[in-house]
Amino acid sequence: MVNLVGILNESGDNGRGFRRAHVELTKLVIAAMQLAGVRRLLQMSSLNAGRGHSHYLKSRGEAEAAVKASGLDWTIFEPSVIFGQGDGFFCRFAALLKLAKPVLPLARAQAKFAPVYVQDVVEAFVRALGNRRTFGEVYELYGPDVFTLAEIVRMTAEQCGMKRLVLPLPDALGRVQAFVFDFVPGKPFSSDNYRSLLTDSVGGIDGLHRLGITPTRVSAILPEILGHLDDRQTRYARYRSAR
Repeated sequence: MVNLVGILNESGDNGRGFRRAHVELTKLVIAAMQLAGVRRLLQMSSLNAGRGHSHYLKSRGEAEAAVKASGLDWTIFEPSVIFGQGDGFFCRFAALLKLAKPVLPLARAQAKFAPVYVQDVVEAFVRALGNRRTFGEVYELYGPDVFTLAEIVRMTAEQCGMKRLVLPLPDALGRVQAFVFDFVPGKPFSSDNYRSLLTDSVGGIDGLHRLGITPTRVSAILPEILGHLDDRQTRYARYRSAR
């Protein structure tokens, strides 16, 4: 069983949506596996799971606790933000930058990320699947480069050939921006996203190295990701944000 289910936002801001997707579903998966006699579970989680104050991270931590108590042959993966074709990060910022003329106000601009390439994440799952040495292990998955959120947005704008001023907001205004976006259809940003950004998404123990995987640099892939951001990918991003 490979559990990849996850959400970045919920309806409202009470944590029920996150618990339903991350905790309750994981417990149902565990119960179904135990009933069917399936022992192998690969669980997608997140860096900082169980830390910080966001519903997203708290629910990820609760799900991990349920997996660890399951008695199954589990492996947990904790990625930083994942990037690749049609992602919800660089590609989403590219779409936002098209609307933000000439200034993009940015909450938590100093928050740090170590983006990990989606194919490296897939390779980690593949290598762990039949490897008994990975049973009962947690792997942090992150890339070799650390960027602030502001640097990521500026890189995106430059790659897309857009001249934009990224305006870092003080935390008080950042919280206001997040609260306002709570009521925007599709929630491109939210109060819970803001709370998650209070904890840097950078790792400590290199899980890709532990699995023998050389991480892919953002600079090697970003031109391909954003250089082929056609109308179809833009529509996909819009559809995802509207769900």
